Amino acid sequence: MTAPRRLLWIDDDGPRHYLYELHRLRALGWEVRWATSAADAAAALAAEPFDAALLDQLLPLAPATDGVAAARSVWGGALLAAHLRDPAALAGLPAAVRAAAQPLLAPPLAHNRGLPLLVVSAFDDPEVDELLARPGLAHPRLGPLRRVPKPVDFDDLQGFLDEALQATDPAEARGEEEAATVRASPPEAR
Repeated sequence: MTAPRRLLWIDDDGPRHYLYELHRLRALGWEVRWATSAADAAAALAAEPFDAALLDQLLPLAPATDGVAAARSVWGGALLAAHLRDPAALAGLPAAVRAAAQPLLAPPLAHNRGLPLLVVSAFDDPEVDELLARPGLAHPRLGPLRRVPKPVDFDDLQGFLDEALQATDPAEARGEEEAATVRASPPEAR
């Protein structure tokens, strides 16, 4: 049996709004992990490998505390895209967003740096769109960062995930990352 493909869905609405999509994705062999803020997503991306990510644009930078949701930022999704693909693009974010996000962003695993991303958002902002269109944020094989509107059409979602799997070989990449970890560990630890 093949290992399930791993999807990180980053959206502060939470999974309860996407039960149909989650059911269909699981039936197709996808294991879905959820993150509801830029900080939660950065922590997940630093801790475990994923095969693709869905990214909301209007996203809180920090997680909810004591049941109180953090304010959403129109730059939340762009911040994560830049963090994963082109850290130089972070300079295009407003200074207040960069300052607020700095302590939240753990470096992603090497496997996740080229992760196929799809922006799934009902929100549209010309400044954010300009940043997301930067060539450095394009995927090497999938091209420019794409956006689909909410509510997400499952056919669009499935098409993106099929393309993502064709553009990358996640199992091979995870194997290479594990081999690099073993090579980097001291001989006595092997």
